[in-house]
Amino acid sequence: MLFMHLPGVVKNLEDSRYPFFLTGGRYFGYIENHVEWEFFAEDCTQVREELSRLGFMVAGDSPMGSTFVHHESVRVYVELVADVALKKRAQELLKPFMNRFPSLHRNDLWNLAAHILREKSN
Repeated sequence: MLFMHLPGVVKNLEDSRYPFFLTGGRYFGYIENHVEWEFFAEDCTQVREELSRLGFMVAGDSPMGSTFVHHESVRVYVELVADVALKKRAQELLKPFMNRFPSLHRNDLWNLAAHILREKSN
């Protein structure tokens, strides 16, 4: 990661033995909220246990049918996904123009990108 002063919980994710991938405004180049961090990771028992150990809690569902887990004190969100490769490809597909759309429509973009990539791989 290329950030100088990481909040402790972000540093814990960076140091984890499980890969956590940056997403959201910091990845796409628009930062609407300087105190918010967003990541995604593989949805498996070991990652859920690691997040629980770090003080994260389940918060709800995400656009790609996954579960968000967040740490309340620093606003760090982790989206757990069944297909990390699909999420990474969707993120790469959306990066050039994601910041051109208001946040209200970004979930639709994620859904569209995932659909296109699933269809393309069939």
